[in-house]
Amino acid sequence: MRLALITPSFSRDHPLCVDLCRSIDTYLADDIEHVLIVPEADKALFAPLAGPRRRIMTDEEVLPTTLWKLPLPTRIGIPGVWHKRIRTLYLTPKLRVTRGWLIQQVVKMSAHRVSDAEGFVFVDSDIAFVRPFGTDTFVRDGKLRFLYEPDCIYQWVDQYTRWQDVACDLLGIDRFPFANDNYIGAGICWRRDRLAEVRDRIEATAGRPYHEVLLGQTSFAEYVIYGTYCRHVIKGDTGHYETPRSFCLGDWVFDTSDPAGYSAFVNGLADDHVAVLIQSTNEWPTERRRAAIDAIRQNAGLAA
Repeated sequence: MRLALITPSFSRDHPLCVDLCRSIDTYLADDIEHVLIVPEADKALFAPLAGPRRRIMTDEEVLPTTLWKLPLPTRIGIPGVWHKRIRTLYLTPKLRVTRGWLIQQVVKMSAHRVSDAEGFVFVDSDIAFVRPFGTDTFVRDGKLRFLYEPDCIYQWVDQYTRWQDVACDLLGIDRFPFANDNYIGAGICWRRDRLAEVRDRIEATAGRPYHEVLLGQTSFAEYVIYGTYCRHVIKGDTGHYETPRSFCLGDWVFDTSDPAGYSAFVNGLADDHVAVLIQSTNEWPTERRRAAIDAIRQNAGLAA
């Protein structure tokens, strides 16, 4: 199966993306293409990251519609005292205001416009690889990895329930009680053919193009839509193999503000982890992130 790594990003995450790209160039063992997708206004900033196995595309090239970025500040506050990040906002052709992170979800749903690969691996900017990896990391016996964690969500249940309800409505199936299952994680894999079926299903249900339907939502979760389709709509083989394990060690399950939690995190790399996720929302300085990743590799006995 031919794969593509896809990373939607933007200027604020550029330092993280630089480290992600460096780690991919260091540890990617196979001939897998990496595609960065950024706003047109940020293309020049990211251009130096292009290379033999990496292309830079823009949101405007990928999205099958035109959006207008609203001229708002990225953060407000009092220097050295307090600040608040302001999410990027866009105006749609239907004159609806939508947030940048929703745009990134529509970009993922439009992955067929990014690459003709058979499988897509979505790798966010705040991930860094720490071990060699390749097609075998994601494909087993011709089937693509599919993250499914049953009966594990007991925080933010209302939010997850809303995402599931939206997924059911978009896919044209009856809503069902939330079973505390999870499809959201770092490094999610989708099949090209299954994604095409999801888009077709959304369009058949709504009678409108998928991107118009998605841009009309106030909130949705692309991974929940795809996961719900694979587990509750398809009757038979999905072409995926299910696993409750991410290939990333994620900081979100640790209280890294506490010394004991931080220690558990930097000692938490398992044998099947090939990457580390430190969420960009933590706003750690670049050097602190790099020090943590170095500590993780050292504690796991990985060569410098």
